[in-house]
Amino acid sequence: TDRLLAESDALMRANLGRRVDLATLARAAGLSRFHFAKRYKAVTGTSPIQRFIHLKIERACHLLDVTDAGVADVAAELGYDDPLYFSRVFRNVVGVSPRGYRMLRRG
Repeated sequence: TDRLLAESDALMRANLGRRVDLATLARAAGLSRFHFAKRYKAVTGTSPIQRFIHLKIERACHLLDVTDAGVADVAAELGYDDPLYFSRVFRNVVGVSPRGYRMLRRG
């Protein structure tokens, strides 16, 4: 199970700029989508897709902290075609918009 999580996590981290679906993660783990999702959630308490979203948002926070890239550029780097959708996902995870996050962090 530790190997399953480590490999899944590595695959997610290597593909932060792309879309990775449950089928891809399950195939890499050698399991059906159902069994992979069930096992992953049993071990981590969260779904694999939620984990992937959180990894993307962690990366977004890092980019907002250390670069002057615009929100649309950060969204594009993380595989989001629609900056508004990205902002909505970001707000759902972090609690503030990407712009609001950057303003809070930079004072």
